Amino acid sequence: MRVAQDLYTGGYISYPRTSSQILPPELGLPKIIKDLQKQGAYTELCAKLLKRKTLAPNNGKKTDPAHPAIFPTGVAPKNLAGRTASIYDLIVRRFLSTFGDPAVRETQSVTIQKGTGTFVARGTHTVDAGWHAFYGRHVKLDEEILPAIAVGETLKGDVTNEKKMTQPPRRYTPASIIKELEKRGLGTKATRADIVDGLYERGYVDEQSITASELGLVTIDTLERFAPEIIDEQLTKTIEEDIEKIRAGEIKPDEVLELAQSHLTKTLTRFKTHEKEVGTALAAAERIAQEQAQYARPVPVRRDAPDPQGQVRPLHRLQPLSGVQEHVQRAAERITPPDRQAMRTLQVSYRQTRFARVLYQHAVFRQTAAEDPKSKICPKCSKPLALRSSFYGQFWGCSSYPKCRYVELSRAVTEGKEEEGS
Repeated sequence: MRVAQDLYTGGYISYPRTSSQILPPELGLPKIIKDLQKQGAYTELCAKLLKRKTLAPNNGKKTDPAHPAIFPTGVAPKNLAGRTASIYDLIVRRFLSTFGDPAVRETQSVTIQKGTGTFVARGTHTVDAGWHAFYGRHVKLDEEILPAIAVGETLKGDVTNEKKMTQPPRRYTPASIIKELEKRGLGTKATRADIVDGLYERGYVDEQSITASELGLVTIDTLERFAPEIIDEQLTKTIEEDIEKIRAGEIKPDEVLELAQSHLTKTLTRFKTHEKEVGTALAAAERIAQEQAQYARPVPVRRDAPDPQGQVRPLHRLQPLSGVQEHVQRAAERITPPDRQAMRTLQVSYRQTRFARVLYQHAVFRQTAAEDPKSKICPKCSKPLALRSSFYGQFWGCSSYPKCRYVELSRAVTEGKEEEGS
């Protein structure tokens, strides 16, 4: 979208944030094609179209009352390279392809009998390229041509058995999830890409083949329990549809605002009621996410200047000040539940040295271990909670993980945070 925006502001394409699949004749389509003919990469393709008596695009069904489908203006861009050049080429070729003839593809199916078993082979190839010739490298279709086979012919060869398991559906990619959002009527052409960007920036998903992170899974699970309206797909879709109705003059803005205010008031009231539970669960999930990031982070290195071979060595760890070290050590030794003052001392020192952090984590463990595990029952699935450990301390998690992802901070951690805040 950023590249398309740059092409738009440069005057090379029309407004890109549109869902329309319609190219109205008022755009002066023949003139645009004549202008594109002056650009060497499209000269031959445009010449083919201009030989026709009529030029009628193959329009789709989607309309946008504010904007037509994306099209090149005919203005020749200068010095395009990389992704910008590729996206401009895609827009031009898609525009030209809408004026092309239908492509013809032929599919052949052969049934082969082997004993009591029946096997089927299929192949598909292009007979007439049609609009494919205009779309060029952006057409990605497999060409599988079967050899000539006559009915009743005996085939020679070996048959081998290969055992396979049923494969799960493919994971979403940024491109496919944007298509899914459009299919479900969520977001707009201008906001869907930002929605996906937000998932990555907040740490809810990882990788190009999208995988939900632990933080993302706990977040959605927590909101489902305490504030399901926030993730209500139908509510979002309804508001989007009402906005379109306002644009079409079918409904008054005040009606939509009143409805939205009613829903938001209900949602925020419920969220406020369970604010502490939501915060506790998300804080524990954030600790796990930080731990995973800590272990995944590469070790910092530096070049040792005196070493003639320039070997890479780890950076020296920072040593804590002896005075702070002794102070924290004494505090850690005094930890016996519920010595909250000693925990507060460690909490205050936590960020000062690595040594203090280690002692604090051990102190939290001793505090947490003293809590009665018999009283720890998952409020979501009624299974026992188990004491778990992370890089940032102890917490209680459901024993049926990953089926249930309920987590809560230990009393020691919670009290430590309250003390720090006070």
